[in-house]
Amino acid sequence: MMKKLYPFLLFAVLLAGLLAFSACGGSDDTPAQTPAPPAPPVANVGANQQPTTPVEGATPAAPPRDLGGIEIFIANWWEDYDTDTFEPRSAAERERLADRIYLQERHNFRIREVRAGDWEWARDNHAVRLITRNEEFHIWNLAPNWYGNAAPRGLFAPIPQTFFSEGYGGQMVWHRDSMNFAAMFADTGYTYGFTARGDGGGVPMTGGIAFNMRLFEEAGLPRDYPFILQREGRWTWDEFIRVGTQIQRDVDGDGVIDIFAHLGFNQEITARAVFSNGATFVDFCNDTDRLVSTINTPEFFEALEFLVNLRQVHGLGIHEEDLGTDQWDFFVEMFNHGHAAMRTLTHGHVLAQVEPSLNDDWGFVAFPRGPRAANHYTYSTGGNLMAIPAVFGDQVDDIMYAFMLWHRPLGIDEDDDVGDADDWIFEQLPFFPDERSVYETMVYHTRNPNLQRMSWHEILPGDDEIWRSLFAWRVWNDVDTENIVWNDPAQIIEAAQLEWEATIEAANRALGFID
Repeated sequence: MMKKLYPFLLFAVLLAGLLAFSACGGSDDTPAQTPAPPAPPVANVGANQQPTTPVEGATPAAPPRDLGGIEIFIANWWEDYDTDTFEPRSAAERERLADRIYLQERHNFRIREVRAGDWEWARDNHAVRLITRNEEFHIWNLAPNWYGNAAPRGLFAPIPQTFFSEGYGGQMVWHRDSMNFAAMFADTGYTYGFTARGDGGGVPMTGGIAFNMRLFEEAGLPRDYPFILQREGRWTWDEFIRVGTQIQRDVDGDGVIDIFAHLGFNQEITARAVFSNGATFVDFCNDTDRLVSTINTPEFFEALEFLVNLRQVHGLGIHEEDLGTDQWDFFVEMFNHGHAAMRTLTHGHVLAQVEPSLNDDWGFVAFPRGPRAANHYTYSTGGNLMAIPAVFGDQVDDIMYAFMLWHRPLGIDEDDDVGDADDWIFEQLPFFPDERSVYETMVYHTRNPNLQRMSWHEILPGDDEIWRSLFAWRVWNDVDTENIVWNDPAQIIEAAQLEWEATIEAANRALGFID
């Protein structure tokens, strides 16, 4: 069946529906965590390299593509970037700035990244701007479900899939999610969203566990023990619990825990645990060309069981109510001040919240492996998606070409279209006290696509609280309502079944996968 997007709906209906979707955030007791901005680029090998110029006597290269002076504005919620005013903070940023100035002059275009407002502003206002065909921004950064709400309604311009072919023109190495989006609409030849890989912000290793080496050593363990376990293939759920039990302790004997083994945002821990056992919440079936529920599997059940035991049996899954606080992000300061040995988090939050706040040496490893997983599986997305408003449909080719130049790998020879696909490695190294965080954790997952799983549950059109309320909150919160014990894995899955399947069916209809 030819996949298609729903036609553009009536303005009034869209406005009401999308505003309702956009307004969904965290609840009063557990607010949604504000996504971290992508990390700024840092020192890079080849920082003194200058843009390539033609060699005397060489065969003349094809003339550069002239983009006609197009000015492109990219909306975000974290910072402005303009080549006229940006002040580099590192050698890599100086190189990136010089390259962008050179490319803008050579190809006759300008790009400005604009902090349109804070995260709440972007959440509440992007829909109105898209519906009214506002032309202020050519590209929007969007949280996954914002994209999922808007894309089915014809609010984004179709982008030819040729842009997302591997190493297209030598100019870009796309985040793997862009390939997945393109595959969803494979028979149309177009896709509607993408994720950049440039500047280290699109590294597919999207998250794992940060650990405090000092606290491991004080507990009588090797300070780099998670690195050792990961390298030897012994970083498993069972070992995670054993290590955590040894680390978590009452140091001064007053009956109150002083050093916690592990902290994190409950929804982040839940998602990592599910994927670490080879399970998913929802998947895209290539045979039927639609999204399908995957919660009725042994792998998924075991992941919830592990989380319940982590919290209820071993006391290693700490919730804010356990500490007598309603501060949902309590784990940020507790980890950064050395009160917890491990924290589950995204790659973006490693850079935005841990470095340089944590004074102790620390490392970064994958989430421990579940019993049904052959390796350390992680998931992709978990960050921002990008899309071009439909009003710019006739400028897509120029916008995408300029965007690829803006994020192309550093050190590229433009005439030969050869770039360094691994320049992100050197951009990441200065963020981590121990280079094993990059080489043994991030590089390993990045170079092994079979270890990546697409987190379709985050992109489902609708209320972004659905998967959290049906699964994460019912694991972590001690709630017994309607005769359902939320810390019982079987009851959690049974209670979620009908609503989850209805959510996925609605998504399939909205995306045009079923009539």
